[in-house]
Amino acid sequence: NPPSISANQQYGWRKSGSALDFHKGIDISRIPTGTNSYNKLGDFSVNNRPDVVSIANGTVVRVDRNNGGSEGKCVAVVCDLDGDGVMDIQVRYLHLATIPDGLSVGADISREQVIGKPGGSGNGSATEYGVHLHIDISVYVNDSGSSPAVDNTIDPNAFFRQQVINEE
Repeated sequence: NPPSISANQQYGWRKSGSALDFHKGIDISRIPTGTNSYNKLGDFSVNNRPDVVSIANGTVVRVDRNNGGSEGKCVAVVCDLDGDGVMDIQVRYLHLATIPDGLSVGADISREQVIGKPGGSGNGSATEYGVHLHIDISVYVNDSGSSPAVDNTIDPNAFFRQQVINEE
């Protein structure tokens, strides 16, 4: 099922200062805490935030445990959605607060496996956009095996909706 979340930035055009830029993912900043109630991720200590989990089976292609740069601590996973041996998408999880020690490049990862805890690194800090998790999905346009261009992104919300349709 799609996650019960509130996104503070959706996929698409947004105002950044006095200019427009294209946001290539979704930023998740809130979680449900009860009936019709949401709390900001930053309201919780890191250990009390929900786990970030993989949205699909795949292979880890990037793990960055550094806090520098706009992406902060991040993990990227490539996924073969239809089982034909060709990678279909790359999913990036940015601004993580923690990443499990055992997670490394080349490791197989399964859907719903823990990738870390959200928020706080890179521009995911309170001084920029507030504590949040950024997820973006890039589509491979051929089977060359090279990384997809970030410009080949799709709206993650559409991916979540399609996964629900496929599971019904």
